Amino acid sequence: MDSLHLVHVKLLAADLLSLASRHTSPPSFARCGRTVTRAEIVGVVVSRDRREKFLRFLVDDGTGCVPCVLWLNHHYLNAASSSSRASDSDPTAEMALRMSEVVSLGTLLRVRGRIVLYRGAIQIAVRDVVLEKDPNVEDQAELGEEKIWATALSASKVQIEAAKINLEKGMGNPLDQTKEARKLDQRTVQDCMMGSTYGFGPQAIADQLYGNNF
Repeated sequence: MDSLHLVHVKLLAADLLSLASRHTSPPSFARCGRTVTRAEIVGVVVSRDRREKFLRFLVDDGTGCVPCVLWLNHHYLNAASSSSRASDSDPTAEMALRMSEVVSLGTLLRVRGRIVLYRGAIQIAVRDVVLEKDPNVEDQAELGEEKIWATALSASKVQIEAAKINLEKGMGNPLDQTKEARKLDQRTVQDCMMGSTYGFGPQAIADQLYGNNF
């Protein structure tokens, strides 16, 4: 099982909304080749719609708006999540009602929950909501997320450089060279996909690895 499968991954709205969906049941999502099922976002509430069984609201972090749904009917939740593990069940109705009171227009929140599809669009089925009092926390969350994925990018570039050196040395066995080249191509594509989010496009990666002669 992927190490990120049960982790609430910190994501920017733009990255969350652009996750690649996999045709599984229930639907799963991928980022940079890793399975992501839960997310944590930080942003300001810009829309709020209270219904009998749920509270729907939008969280804006400056890169996009994420639709969030907090279910208020606990019995409905238990029926809907009967296939989930008991420790992964949604909040009780009482807890959900308390959290719904925190959600008001203009408040800065930290939201965690499962990533789900509703009518073909990504949204978060809320597990918990925390009111953030530090106005700088949104910027810190964005920088933290950039640092995480930039670190992953840096590690992958080291692997690419090592593969490049092995290819340049010449590895006697043509089959080994072919395998190494395929690994290099796969890593390069993955890094370009990851890097494009933060401005590390294919040319930027090539410049760092090969200089201006690429």
